[in-house]
Amino acid sequence: MRKLLVIIPLVALLLALAACGQVPNFAQGEHSPAPAFAVEDLQGNQVVFEPGRPLVLTFWASSCPSCTRMMPDWQTVFNELDATDTVRMMSINVNDTRERAMQVLDRAGHTFPVYFDHLNETALAFRITHIPATFFINGNGDIVHTHIGTLNATMLRLYIDDLRD
Repeated sequence: MRKLLVIIPLVALLLALAACGQVPNFAQGEHSPAPAFAVEDLQGNQVVFEPGRPLVLTFWASSCPSCTRMMPDWQTVFNELDATDTVRMMSINVNDTRERAMQVLDRAGHTFPVYFDHLNETALAFRITHIPATFFINGNGDIVHTHIGTLNATMLRLYIDDLRD
């Protein structure tokens, strides 16, 4: 009986880590080229990714508790960046209607840029299997860091500082 008390929480922890910790296949090595992608902005306009400026790109959904836990830190770091900053941030919603995603963001008062991938084409291009998934892309269009799971503001700042170097 005692062994079960140890094994059951261990198995639950391993399952949780597996659900949040798998890195997409192509992104395991540093400086993998980021796939080309296009998403929709809030007004339904297509936005195409073009290298040239470092990018922090995260994939999320309203049904993902880790995603919603990360949003206040994402907002904090977004607020710290100004219009002249060399680094931009993009948040791509997957698996939600535009209305549902906006309800979640509005309720929490988030103002960071949100884009939509309703057909999951961008998520497929990045080989997303778990969310939140955040990619740090340098100005040459190469993925230099990938993080699967929640990121706090301190971690975001460290990754962003590395993009600026």
